[in-house]
Amino acid sequence: MKIKNDFVTNSSSTSFVVWGVCEDDLPKGSDIYSKDFDSGGQYETKVGITPSMMISRYPDVKFGEVKAFVAKMLNDNYGTHFTENDIMYSEEGWYDG
Repeated sequence: MKIKNDFVTNSSSTSFVVWGVCEDDLPKGSDIYSKDFDSGGQYETKVGITPSMMISRYPDVKFGEVKAFVAKMLNDNYGTHFTENDIMYSEEGWYDG
């Protein structure tokens, strides 16, 4: 049997990483819980595609094409007119305790 002798923590932290836009940039009444996107954030909800979604669902998209791809996906789903310059890469982390 192994015994742990050093500090142990039960972390209550959350993190969220996405290529996307703020929910406020989408048309009013948009369903941000689409199966094509992930949404989250601590203070401001971001809607887009996470790195793990890109890897698992769209493995053929090259890294340099991710923002343009996400803009097209958002435009196709929400009728918007985003360009790759409108797409942000957002990393957030916060404590939930």
